[in-house]
Amino acid sequence: CNNGGTCQIDESGGRCACLPGYTGARCETGTNICSYNNPCDNGGSCSVDGSGDYNCACRPGFTGKNRETRNQISNYNPCYNGGTCGLVNNRHQCACRVGTTGKLCEAGKQRL
Repeated sequence: CNNGGTCQIDESGGRCACLPGYTGARCETGTNICSYNNPCDNGGSCSVDGSGDYNCACRPGFTGKNRETRNQISNYNPCYNGGTCGLVNNRHQCACRVGTTGKLCEAGKQRL
């Protein structure tokens, strides 16, 4: 058996039990992983390339094979009133300027 398939023996002989993404008598044929199990995280869209491998097109602010990692540096800044956006525990967090408070620095001054 190819591509990680396992051989199973029964009264009729042997056969291959294929891993998801493979078919055929010996698990030799790759299937379109995007059609049955989108591996892309965080809203990424899946496509299969000519070799049968998949690629994820990511939304802004994400990176990684499966778009599982937030970019450390991105143009996305949800903070108001001049607050700066940073990444803490893989989540955006605002550092507010003096005189402003709130999760997005929205309180204390008029929104810019």
